[in-house]
Amino acid sequence: MSQWEPASNEVPSQPPPALPGADDVASRRPGGGRGRDVRLVVTGVAVALLAWFAFVNLQTVRIRFWLTSAHAPLILVIVISGVLGALAPGVWSRVIRRRRPGGRS
Repeated sequence: MSQWEPASNEVPSQPPPALPGADDVASRRPGGGRGRDVRLVVTGVAVALLAWFAFVNLQTVRIRFWLTSAHAPLILVIVISGVLGALAPGVWSRVIRRRRPGGRS
C-alpha cells in the first residue's frame, strides 16, 4: 500500500499531490480569467453607449427619394444606412467575381 492510499480507517497524513499546473486551470480555460472580465465590461459599455445613442436620436426626419419622400426615426435611418454600407462591399465583390472570366459561379 502506498502512502497515498489510506487503510480502511486511516486518514492520510498529507493531501494527495496536486496535478501539475492545477493551480492556474481557470486562467487557461478559453474565455476564462481576466480576459473574459474585460470583454464583459467592454460589451456592457458598448451596449450602454448604443442605447444612449438610440435614445438621443429618436426625432423623426424627412427622407427625400427621387420621386417621393418619407418620415422615419433618425436612429432607424442610421441603422439601415449602416447595414447597407456593411453589406455593399460583399455584394459588389460577388458581382465583380461573376462577371470576371474564370471566376467562381
